[in-house]
Amino acid sequence: MPGEHWLSYSSSDQAVLRDRDRGVLWDRLVVPATLATYYKQGTGGFVLELRRPFVIDPRTPIIQPIDVTRPPDPKPSHKSLAAIHDPDVCEIWAPGPLGPGQEVPLEFWTADRWTSAVNRVLRFQHEFEWQASEKRDKYAAMLREVGYDLDAPVEGPWRLIPPYWAVGHIDDGWWALCRQAVEQGHEFARNHNRELVPILCITHEADPDLLGEMIARLPRGLDQVLCWRGGWDETLATSADVLSWQKTIEIGGERGVAVHNLYGGALSVAMIGLGLAGVNHGIGYSESRDERRLAQTGAPPMRYYMPTLREFQTVPTAQLSLSELGADHWCRCPVCVDLAGEVLRMSNEELKAHFLHCRAREFAAADDLRANIDDFERVAEELYARFTPAQDREDEPDPFSYLFERANVLRNWAAALEAAI
Repeated sequence: MPGEHWLSYSSSDQAVLRDRDRGVLWDRLVVPATLATYYKQGTGGFVLELRRPFVIDPRTPIIQPIDVTRPPDPKPSHKSLAAIHDPDVCEIWAPGPLGPGQEVPLEFWTADRWTSAVNRVLRFQHEFEWQASEKRDKYAAMLREVGYDLDAPVEGPWRLIPPYWAVGHIDDGWWALCRQAVEQGHEFARNHNRELVPILCITHEADPDLLGEMIARLPRGLDQVLCWRGGWDETLATSADVLSWQKTIEIGGERGVAVHNLYGGALSVAMIGLGLAGVNHGIGYSESRDERRLAQTGAPPMRYYMPTLREFQTVPTAQLSLSELGADHWCRCPVCVDLAGEVLRMSNEELKAHFLHCRAREFAAADDLRANIDDFERVAEELYARFTPAQDREDEPDPFSYLFERANVLRNWAAALEAAI
């Protein structure tokens, strides 16, 4: 059966998410804990009254020392999330008269301090339904006005997620903390009549097989995990990448654990045909996410999703592509059906809705692995036939060279999936 379609929530997505008819296009929301803590009432009011399953992702990359540029001072939302873990970390991070504050080292998390942090993070999620309800009436009225049926019960997070860190290897001290958090979370969930869905995150330089090793060391009794391979870019995927995911899926299957990809795109959706249980992404972004501290956050400018190419392009580039590729590549989803390939005037909400329709179609077809491989190969062959650079024009710029490059990506995806059959 098709896998579960998860969406990373952003407050800028409320307009597209509150459309009742689009609710069939996705299954669950992943709410960043930065929003759930700093914008607790606004975020809580909307996601609770939406009455759809959601989880709260407590990731805290700013307080795990990583060798990238340190921001001068964390954003208020990052501070609010850090304080949920431990109030002292904000004081350590705070800049002073002599310069920036200090990093929070692994040694800071003593057994007692980490136990307390895990309990605080889990309790915040467990109590979110009651603590974040001040604006529910406002959002209930808004949703009722657009036709939502609000007879379904209001429920807090679908499952609890213990705090976690990016892990580099199985003997990493950060992994020891993660595993302890899962064990403690498992007990907390049982005691509060809840269930757990851990997030397992590996660093961008880690061996991809580490995810499977981590699953094999989880306590018994779990049935789902969300896996985050830091910085993995699907456009660069090789057969080894797909085979590693397949191995991770098989290890999970041996333990009765369904494996979801926390950040993935069209290739990950196709891997549902290999047993991947689900894929999460943002609405028009976040198909890949660097686990390291980032200087900037937030979604990129909206782009148009090219359904036959399985990629985003800027709207002007997408228009150029569609005009050159022709009607066989036009999207005919409910948003685009009357556009005849003219996409320049689409609003941000229309771009998002179009993407959700395209991705929903991919999910619906995800269990037919052979059909997906054949489609990748078919589109690649067309692009090769039309856009392979002519040898006698090496010095002339080719405005469609990116379509030839996309053919390489699609062919590599087909070969990688073929290797896993």
